[in-house]
Amino acid sequence: MADQQLRVALIGCDDHGRSGHLTAYRQLIDRGEAVDLVAVCDQSAARARAAAEAFGVPRWFTDHRKLLAEIRPDAVSIATPPLAHLEQTLAALAAGAHVLCEKPLAMNAVEAEQMVTAARRAGRVLTMGLQNRYNPAA
Repeated sequence: MADQQLRVALIGCDDHGRSGHLTAYRQLIDRGEAVDLVAVCDQSAARARAAAEAFGVPRWFTDHRKLLAEIRPDAVSIATPPLAHLEQTLAALAAGAHVLCEKPLAMNAVEAEQMVTAARRAGRVLTMGLQNRYNPAA
């Protein structure tokens, strides 16, 4: 995939989704990385629309299932409250997307194991947002 654009969607357009994920993806795009922000989703239409407009994302949704079915992104960032992580991650993996999920990954170890098992079965990467792991200062 190194020669192709990585088509990324974001689920969760509140503060962390906007200031963290969308800002980081926009910086990658501005540096010429092969990343394309294809859609955003939030249960608030106003938040989703505002995020799409602010970051130049062509499509916005209020239902992640509709986003996954219509857009079929290569990767999905999930920046929603932890209660939604399991369902959204399983849906994204079932749709064939790699998943970057904010921490905590799940509400408990049973949910986390379900997510890891689904990623293995789908042959997709599931990772958690541990940004300080790659920060030299940390």
